[in-house]
Amino acid sequence: MITCLLVFMAFATSGVTAIMMEATGQVVAVENGTVSAVVLDCPYSLGPDDLNGLVLKWFFNHSDQPIYTWILDGDIDEPQVSGLPPGTVDTSYKHHEDPRHRHRALRLLAPTPASSGDYTCVVSSHYDEKTHVVPLMVYVLPLKLEFSVEETTSGNITVSCSAEPAYPEPRLQLYVQVDDVREPLKTIADRETVYEDGVYNTSLRVELPLQHLELYGDASLICELHFPHTNVSMQESIDLRPAEVEEEVSQADSPALRAVVHLGSTPSAASRQGVVGMSVLGTWIICTLGSLLC
Repeated sequence: MITCLLVFMAFATSGVTAIMMEATGQVVAVENGTVSAVVLDCPYSLGPDDLNGLVLKWFFNHSDQPIYTWILDGDIDEPQVSGLPPGTVDTSYKHHEDPRHRHRALRLLAPTPASSGDYTCVVSSHYDEKTHVVPLMVYVLPLKLEFSVEETTSGNITVSCSAEPAYPEPRLQLYVQVDDVREPLKTIADRETVYEDGVYNTSLRVELPLQHLELYGDASLICELHFPHTNVSMQESIDLRPAEVEEEVSQADSPALRAVVHLGSTPSAASRQGVVGMSVLGTWIICTLGSLLC
């Protein structure tokens, strides 16, 4: 009896090929308000027997209820959407001319930060099942990315950088760049992040001895904002030049008085204005953008 059962199973599954699925993709990152729709693909390949009972479902985050279901069984039916507000998914979207792949992709309309999360597609047949995860991030660039260097009463310098509002929570990092070599500023920073009304306001502050700058000579201080797991970033920099200050700062023709704050290093920040002014830090002079001495 056991022998007959084994023979039957081997016969029943002969010629069956498994569903093949590409590895989980990179984060799909789009800026809020810049696209009318975003397409999340489920890149699978099928064997000849996988058309039997083929079902594709999309899930959002950790929910066990699908938000999108497409059943391919003879006739191709339009996908069904559940658990989402009307107009969230384009059910008429056809991703591929091949009827076995026509409605495999999820087309989200007018994505917002609330759309961010992990989208998992599950493809199953009578013989196999595979999953594919697509992380989506709808990010909000900060309206303000402020970077400043000030002298303290104790003779140290305070480097401050703040960004607000932004989504998701960004990472701020300070760097020192000499020529083309950039390295993180090796110091412990005071960080503060506030989450309010669906966005993050974040800042960092570092206090350094004035002599710390002299270790680098001609250098740039850089504050970089970065969204983790993406290549989305923006930055502002302050170029520092050592100068011998023996006379009044009013000597504007001195070539040594060179240190400029560079703003708008990314397209989204191109219209921002610098702060007019100048500060003297020991033997260093820092001119903010707009000063006549810069």
